[in-house]
Amino acid sequence: MSFPNWAPPEIIEYLTELSDYRGLGVLSENEAAITLRLHEMWTRLVTRTEMELVWRFIIGLDNQVMCTLRTNGGLLATVNRAVRNYEENPKFTRRGYEEEMHEIAKLADTLARKLSKFSNAGACYNPFPLHSLLDSEQIERARLMMHPDILSRRRALAPFSLTYYLPAIDKQLTRLSKSAIEEAVRQSSKLRLPRKVNDKNTFRTYFTKVIVDFFFITYADYSPSRIAIFCSVALDDPDITPNLVGKIFPLGNDEKEMLKLNKAQPED
Repeated sequence: MSFPNWAPPEIIEYLTELSDYRGLGVLSENEAAITLRLHEMWTRLVTRTEMELVWRFIIGLDNQVMCTLRTNGGLLATVNRAVRNYEENPKFTRRGYEEEMHEIAKLADTLARKLSKFSNAGACYNPFPLHSLLDSEQIERARLMMHPDILSRRRALAPFSLTYYLPAIDKQLTRLSKSAIEEAVRQSSKLRLPRKVNDKNTFRTYFTKVIVDFFFITYADYSPSRIAIFCSVALDDPDITPNLVGKIFPLGNDEKEMLKLNKAQPED
């Protein structure tokens, strides 16, 4: 297959790798479907003529940021993760998400109260010290992050140092319970969770939000026109327009100020 001269070589290379991978015939049915979807998506993104100026913008800024196209935090990985995460993970409505968070909070709070009876009784009577929940690899990673003065002589003290310096499990569960309650309110609004998870526009809204966030955070850019072109081509959906992007994902005052501070390009 031939590609236009403006198509990023990194994406062309990725498409070639994806084709070779699909040709091996080792993918599960679900993985094969996701891989095909990604292949078709990226093929459209590097062959449709309306993408030329978008790619020139992206490539121009890629030279100024650390997250280039094929890095873990770059555009390619971000889009691929978004598609896979959506396909492979449970989906929630706003109400369902809030119910899950409240249930987590309730269970964490109950367990914290149970464990507090033991953690306050002293280490010799605590059957659940923090280090008992970590495997040797996790303890070693934690040890490497500790200040060398703490463990300069006794490497074996690492697990017990974790229990001494970090909050007890029941304290962490209490914090988790509080965080889950806050999350129920904050994220259900921030993520703009759908009223119906099976609505035909649910993935479109989710995907567009991912791209809006990526362009804003990585490129300090918010252009409804540019985002609409990218998402419309990626999803092969002509209904994704600049007006739709601006309506669903308007910028708040703080975000507008951030763009000014970063000397971002003006909105379309």
